[in-house]
Amino acid sequence: MHRARCSRSRPFLAALAALVVLVGGGLEAWTALDRARAPGRASDLDAAATTARERPSPAAYERLAGAQAAAGLASDAATSAVIASRLAPGDARRAALAEAYVDGALRATLRGGLRPFAAAGAGLLLFLWVTGARRRAAARRREEIVAHALGRVVLAVEGDGQARGDLAVLRPGATGLVIDVHTDPALATVVDAPPLVVALSHAGAGRTVRLSPRRDAVGGAARFKVVGDALAEVLAHPGAWRVLVRADAALLAEATVQVEPAPVARRAVVAAA
Repeated sequence: MHRARCSRSRPFLAALAALVVLVGGGLEAWTALDRARAPGRASDLDAAATTARERPSPAAYERLAGAQAAAGLASDAATSAVIASRLAPGDARRAALAEAYVDGALRATLRGGLRPFAAAGAGLLLFLWVTGARRRAAARRREEIVAHALGRVVLAVEGDGQARGDLAVLRPGATGLVIDVHTDPALATVVDAPPLVVALSHAGAGRTVRLSPRRDAVGGAARFKVVGDALAEVLAHPGAWRVLVRADAALLAEATVQVEPAPVARRAVVAAA
């Protein structure tokens, strides 16, 4: 159950991680573009800062903002651009420039806050990819082993009847049919091995009796018993019954059970009753 829940949550986790990585990558690219389009040069930062401090003017602070933006100091660049705009209150160009620097500072702040989550998302995507590849490889191996697996059936009769290997004869006095299934040892190496399913099929009567699936094949063997209503169904239809043992859709082994009809006198008594 826990494995099934994890499998159902994997697409949601992958989508969430991909979204975080995509947004983080977009902000990284946008801030890098802001830095590349900055009108100043990072090498002019010290000189521009000295000029703005000693002879403050709109042009000095605008130059300082460009140098700070080129150096990757988006928040400082926004502050300098706002100062330049306030020193020239009627200058629409500098007001628009200050607004652009403020937007760039906001993107840089968001990028810094999202960067750890984007890194974690990238790590999660890598983890999901690696584990998904391992799961797919294990699934392919499982399918290959199951598809080529073979087994054998040993029958035994309780009560009236006889059996030898994979052949058995049931008479009306039988009280049970024991089906011992010996599986391929390779199945024991499969993670989440499929259950063994045993079905008895009578082609002439169009009847099928299915037994409860079993996963507990201890030592590569599992025992099934046909008793009660299942046995009554088998005994009620004389003739040849095929015993089919499957794992998933793969046929592992089969056997034959011959059911002998009840004596005529007994059938007449039963019919009269």
